[in-house]
Amino acid sequence: MLGLGYGIASPFIFRSVWTPASQFYPTGTGLLILPNRRETLFQDAAGTIPAMSPGDPVGLARDLSGGGNHASQATALSKPRLGRHPASGLRNRANGAQAVDTVAWGSGGVSNGLTYTKVGTGTEGGVPYVDIRMTGTATASQHAVGWSSANSRIPMTSGFAVASVTARVIAGAPPTGATQNGIRLQVFELDAAFAILTTGASNSITSSVDTTITLSRGAMAVGVAYTSAFLILEGGATEVIDVTYRIKGLQFEIGSTPTALQHNLSPYDITEAVYADVWYLSMDGVDDHMQTQSVIWGTDESTVIMAMAPAQTSTQYCPFRFAPTGSPGSGFVKSASGIMSATVGSTVAAYAPAPTPVNGTAEVYAFTSKIQTPALNLRRNGALVATSYASQGAGIYADGVMSVGSWNGPFLMSGRIYGLMAINRNLTPTEIIRAEQYMARLAGVTLT
Repeated sequence: MLGLGYGIASPFIFRSVWTPASQFYPTGTGLLILPNRRETLFQDAAGTIPAMSPGDPVGLARDLSGGGNHASQATALSKPRLGRHPASGLRNRANGAQAVDTVAWGSGGVSNGLTYTKVGTGTEGGVPYVDIRMTGTATASQHAVGWSSANSRIPMTSGFAVASVTARVIAGAPPTGATQNGIRLQVFELDAAFAILTTGASNSITSSVDTTITLSRGAMAVGVAYTSAFLILEGGATEVIDVTYRIKGLQFEIGSTPTALQHNLSPYDITEAVYADVWYLSMDGVDDHMQTQSVIWGTDESTVIMAMAPAQTSTQYCPFRFAPTGSPGSGFVKSASGIMSATVGSTVAAYAPAPTPVNGTAEVYAFTSKIQTPALNLRRNGALVATSYASQGAGIYADGVMSVGSWNGPFLMSGRIYGLMAINRNLTPTEIIRAEQYMARLAGVTLT
């Protein structure tokens, strides 16, 4: 008779595998949304049309906790969008810069006697390029916009933004009669209504050899709220011009020095060589939000762990809330004074200064709360940042819908949600750390 021993030295040692979903077993209630699990996302609230590609609307995000508390949105304009960016972070804000076959790059036009035509596209060294031909006799010294970032404005009241591009002449000769000839960059400072306050221009590219130009500009003008970039093709008055440029590697980003190129095909589709993609739900701050069915919470405890990148700088918003208004409830809210807080009823645990949401920095937040023996802890990127022991009343959390991206309707969030876990018990310190580590991987965040 053959005996099988499973002692200490045996290779057959079985250990449970930690997953976010396992924290809800056997009796946990709540919500688990993971956008990287794209098979759980659908374009329609009924869950019949998969949402798999960047830019797809998301009308249903299935609850992975096992409780069936799926988050949905039936109104088309209120659906978040599915997006991705590299685990290295989202840097290239030149939306559509590498989508050379789309309308992000002008397909042609006539201005002051010159005709601008997109005559070719392709890839060199893994980088998409566009060929633009400029022909005719210029009737005035003027320029045409080869690409603009009208939909790529960066919110900025201080600091620097930098644009960069590589180009060369592949046919004909560049113009010589204008002060600025050939291809150049411009970076504008804009006010809150997008009116131009001031601008700066780079040197021009006139060489037949790949040449990279950059233009960095600080937010200096009074009333500046945004920066924006343009790629300009310019010719001089009375010149007879016939020149074709090959343009590639356009990038517009925060900072004063260009970084490695990220391929920006759309606001929701940004990739970078050697880095894995991270996936998220994009909330527009106007009407995007999702809600679950009414949930029986059943306890006086909660743990919420969330990876997100808010885009607001001063407005109130709420990435997540559970329990109806007017009853003991819990959620994240950022006040107009720049304080991130976790709330339970009227009790607030807050910390200052605020995180850095101006440029959409991804972070991991976690809080635990308990009503009857008051305790509320708020954590940011793996570190405890605030605690409250103030009275939270009595009883348990009321039943109600859970809201993603709003406070049951108002206080809409603008930004990205990479993962959300909410459960009706206090996770142990070890469980919280594991959940934070999991969410950090989803968003490309380094915990402290």
